[in-house]
Amino acid sequence: MAKCQLTIELDQPERTRIAGEPIKGTVVVRAEQAVNCKGLDVACIWATHGRGNVQRGEIDGKTLFSGSWDPGLEYRYPFELNTAAWPPTYYGTFLNVSQLVEARAKLPWSSDPQTSIEFPVVATAAPEDLAPIVNKRAGSTSIIGWIVGVILLIVFIIPLIMLLGVLVLVLVPIGLIGGGLFWFFRVFLPGRVTGPVECDIQPLRAAARESLQGVLKFTPPRDLKINGIQWKVTAKEQCVSGSGSNRSTHTHKLLETVHRLAEAGTLPGGLPQSFNVDFPLPANAPPSLKFTDNELIWEGEMRIDIPNWPDWVKVFKLTITPAAFSTATDEPPPLKPAAVAVSSESDLSFDEVAQQIAMSEDDPARRKLIIDAVAGQAFVLRADLDGRLDPDEAPNGDAGTWLLARHRGADLTLALLWPDGSAAPRTPAFSWQGVATVAGYDEANGYVVMHAAAGQ
Repeated sequence: MAKCQLTIELDQPERTRIAGEPIKGTVVVRAEQAVNCKGLDVACIWATHGRGNVQRGEIDGKTLFSGSWDPGLEYRYPFELNTAAWPPTYYGTFLNVSQLVEARAKLPWSSDPQTSIEFPVVATAAPEDLAPIVNKRAGSTSIIGWIVGVILLIVFIIPLIMLLGVLVLVLVPIGLIGGGLFWFFRVFLPGRVTGPVECDIQPLRAAARESLQGVLKFTPPRDLKINGIQWKVTAKEQCVSGSGSNRSTHTHKLLETVHRLAEAGTLPGGLPQSFNVDFPLPANAPPSLKFTDNELIWEGEMRIDIPNWPDWVKVFKLTITPAAFSTATDEPPPLKPAAVAVSSESDLSFDEVAQQIAMSEDDPARRKLIIDAVAGQAFVLRADLDGRLDPDEAPNGDAGTWLLARHRGADLTLALLWPDGSAAPRTPAFSWQGVATVAGYDEANGYVVMHAAAGQ
């Protein structure tokens, strides 16, 4: 049993906060035993979770208490923390962004009790570079990192220059050839039949509800047959999971809107052509987001579709910022995403989840974010079943047969429950495969707790 239990009570927990607005609440400590606390820390953080690598940053933090707690008593510690002006709360398909309050009690010779609570946040503006805001106290670590990097660069500067010299000799010609082919097929050949093309879209940075205005002008030197002219706007989540040879990119298209500016036909040669664009952004357009491994990307594309010839194409990188928010008229974002059951046919692989958990071995808070994000979801699981779990080490609260297992793709220990009435496989079993649901994480023993589906 934990020596103490922590809970967080927020003032007006359901209210949507405007980004940067302070958040107030109370950390409640219930001591089960006599406890000597080296520090009761509370912090406001932002975090990403979903298909991509988890990233988090501290916004504001304080130490509320250090000292002793007596058994059987309850202690309350009020706090006020700053929230981040960026990023806002966002729930998508592959990418989720949250702001949370975390509390942690530092206990000697014991695992540290900790808890967190999420609160919805909306932003009314975005930074120019879309970079998330972090606590300036973390800047010293960055400076140290730069110093170490410079030292390492000096130590290895000579072999690095030699390596770069070889790479330049190989890569520059390849780059020149690739660039030349791109120019030939995307610029030169289309321009031969369209003539010079003037295309401009403004603004490239706009808020939800605003309109993108643009114009396309050209004069074909001779009659030009086209399949059509279109302006397309897309928004997509792009998330990266893993690293090195295990690096994977996952993309989900949120929106794709095509406006036909001209239908199929023939444009007469020598006659100037002009087409106007007026594209209103949706009121609920999600803002552009940019993290180390996760992005929400907006793009515009103008295309002159030429049959049996390379199309004329110009792509515009768009930055969409939040619209002004009014709590009286707008629906606030949900506090938590709706639970989604993942079937055995889902493309969400437990191998990716296991890799993320294994990478968080030394970061319990990061691991908790991952576990919370996939709790209640079912996955196809491949594991080696080692044997029955000692009853003293089995997670509490669920009846059935507990087996100790090891995930096949990552060095990850699992506690698998076969519920009462369902026969567990014989052990040991090599390369068992079945469906199991994530139930949590056993901090004391280092197990990912999962419930196997009945009848397998």
